[in-house]
Parts: sequence; C-alpha cells; structure tokens
Amino acid sequence: MKKIFKIILLFCAAVLQSGFISCKKGQIVDAKSEDCFSLNVKKSSEWTDCSKWLYSHKKICVVFGYGYNESSFVKMAKAVLGSKFGMAEENGLVKCLIFPEDFKTGVRTKVTNLADILADDELEGLLLLGAPENMHSALSILRSRYGGVLPFPVFSFFPQDDVLGSEWSSDFVLEKFSVQNILNDEEQPSLNPENILPLIENAVLYMTFLEGPLASDSDLIVHVQRICGASRKVSHFVDPESGLRSVNHFVFQELSE
Repeated sequence: MKKIFKIILLFCAAVLQSGFISCKKGQIVDAKSEDCFSLNVKKSSEWTDCSKWLYSHKKICVVFGYGYNESSFVKMAKAVLGSKFGMAEENGLVKCLIFPEDFKTGVRTKVTNLADILADDELEGLLLLGAPENMHSALSILRSRYGGVLPFPVFSFFPQDDVLGSEWSSDFVLEKFSVQNILNDEEQPSLNPENILPLIENAVLYMTFLEGPLASDSDLIVHVQRICGASRKVSHFVDPESGLRSVNHFVFQELSE
C-alpha cells in the first residue's frame, strides 16, 4: 500500500512539475475512493523524466478527429507533445494520426483502416480526439488483432461517434458539460487550444504510468479526475432520456466558469 501511495505522489509531482494542473483549488469527485483506489503502474525503472524525452520503442497514438484536425491546432499539439515525449518519427513516444488524411485508401477515407495503420507499432496507449463515426468499429477490428482484449488503455475525448459504441470500445469517454447544449440537443463545442492541450498532455503522461487498460469500476472517476486536473470537476454522464448513469462516460465543468 505504501508503494501505491508513493507512486501516486510521484505522478502528481510529475504533473505539477510539467505545469499540467492549475494551482487553483478544485474539487475531487468521490474523495473516499481517492484514499483507497489502486493503480496498475510500471516499475520506477521504466519511468521517464517528463522534462526531456527519451527513445521509446512503444508508442502512444493520438488521433486528431473532428474539431481537432485543423492544421494550426495539430501543429501546436505536435510541438507540445514532441517537446515532452518525442514524436514517433524521431523515435519518441507519440504517434499522431490526422483524420481524414491519414486514413485514406486511394480516394476513399476509411476509419476502419486504423488497425492496418498501427499494425507495425507496439502500442502503449490510444488517445482519441473527436473520434469520427465508426471509430468503435475500427477499435473492434484492432481488438481482434489482440485476441479480443486490448492490452493498453484507450481514452476517448469529445467523440462524434455513436455514444454506446464509444463507451463500449474505450476505457472511458470524456466530454465538456454544457447545460445549454444538452437542452438544445446540440453537439458539445470544441475547446480552445489553451484548454485542451494541457488535457491531452496530461492524458499521455497518465498512460505512461499504466500497465494496461483502466477497469470500469468505482475508481475510474478518480483516474479521470486526475487526468482532468484540479481546475475541473468531473462527474458521471447521465442520459437525459433514461436517467441512467453511465459507468465509463464522464463530463467535466471548468471550475472557473
């Protein structure tokens, strides 16, 4: 148990050192679970100093989908992730895929090409931003390549894919909460780069501490809260029609709003 707490403290220190989490006091959802939740992590000898990236044969793939695939945003994201973790083309950790251009076969765009695109990569994680339609089918194909169970975490931020499909195919789904958009049955708006980039950076960092997927249990919300940081409040998504609370679908609110 002491080792687990030491690991958690090391992760928090790495996050704070990298400037991912605001110094503003925030609220952690379900404080009781924070005291006792467990985290499958790598041995300390496998960790890397986040202030400088090291060679990595494993890759964390970040897919830039709808709302996050504009060249200016992708350029900023690559600069941030490259400086912290290194890009795959430089033997670093992060491999970036842009939808739709990186998913084209001739003149056709097929998101289900994901498994083929990643066939030669040893993945440590997969982060989806604005996942396009049928991404859950692409993940199903990818899962079949691993015997039905992915050995790495999959985080889906602000998906445009089918909701149930996204929940089924990812460790968790994360969206920004907006009462007005829900009442008007509108899509959630894209976040400003200054808000989304630290979230992406923190998610990639968190994946480097994991040995595998996150379990869909009562501790999951604590993991998501840590990824979102102290400046955001995380809660379970509740379907407005059925009133049912999702196990692995979360929304967050900016505490400054």
